Amino acid sequence: MSTAVLFFSVLIIGSANVSNDLLQKHRALYFAEASETELMDAISAFNDHPAGQAVLTAYKGAHIARSAQFSYNPYTKFSRFNDGKRLIEEAVERENIDPEIRFIRFSVQVKSPDFLRYKNQVADDLALVIDALKRGWLLEETLFRKNVCSFIQDHIGASHPDRALIDSIVFAR
Repeated sequence: MSTAVLFFSVLIIGSANVSNDLLQKHRALYFAEASETELMDAISAFNDHPAGQAVLTAYKGAHIARSAQFSYNPYTKFSRFNDGKRLIEEAVERENIDPEIRFIRFSVQVKSPDFLRYKNQVADDLALVIDALKRGWLLEETLFRKNVCSFIQDHIGASHPDRALIDSIVFAR
């Protein structure tokens, strides 16, 4: 009996480390200037791991949507964007209040062209993410927290009520 418990504990801890390593990799890539090859390699890496965490599904969707920029064919661009959008929405459905997933959707919507009509939840997603930041989300993830706040800072107006909070995080030492 104790051998089975030990086996499953090792299995769970091992998969958590793989997921965490994969999450850290995709967080870093999300804010990097990535080439098409880097994005395609990242997307392929998801195929090597079982779909589990909704946040990883959201990152996969974001990478696929982002890969549309490298296509010259309008149909391929549109198809990649929609495939990515579908995965992001699937992740949101699975974990609706996860601030990281909602940030991913917010950032993709903010950057998407108006004609794609994918901007419906910008305000709601931003409000949820800012509320999570106020409650201490990502306090241990200093670099990622600053990257998130820098992105928000670049995409909200100077008169936004939470601008001072975002600025304080970005400029904190």
